Amino acid sequence: MVAVLVVEDIGAVVDIDTAFTRRLPGPQPTREALAQALGTAAPYLECSFRQKDDGWGFSFDIDDTIASQQALTGDHWADWTGLTCPTLLVHGTRSDEITPAHAREMHARHPGPVHRVELSAGHVVHHDALDDFANALRAFLAT
Repeated sequence: MVAVLVVEDIGAVVDIDTAFTRRLPGPQPTREALAQALGTAAPYLECSFRQKDDGWGFSFDIDDTIASQQALTGDHWADWTGLTCPTLLVHGTRSDEITPAHAREMHARHPGPVHRVELSAGHVVHHDALDDFANALRAFLAT
C-alpha cells in the first residue's frame, strides 16, 4: 500500500507531445558532442548519457520512451479522485505540462490530504529548483 504520494509536475489530464523525444539525437562520437546536439536540454538529460558501442547515447530507448509517453496520455481524474493517501503536488510555474489552474483544480478535487507547492521552475522541478523541491519534500514527509 502507498503511505504517501509525491507528484512532480504532471496533471490529471495528460496530453504529451512526443515531438521533443522524437527529435533526440542519435549516437554521437563523444559525450560533449551529445551535449552540444541537445543544446539547452542537455542539463536535463546528462544523467542519462551512456557510452555504447556505436557512440554516446542515452540509458533509455527512444522508441520505448515514446510508447511510455503515449500510454500516459489520457484523462486520469478517476485515479486522482480515488486517492486517499497524503499527497504532495509540486508543479513549476514555467511548466509546459501542467498549468497553475490545473494544479489548483487537482488540489481542490483531491479527496485526501493534499499539499500543493508551486515553484519557479519548468517541468523538471527537481532540476530547476532542487533546494526548494527538497525543502518542500522534507516538510511534507515530516508531517
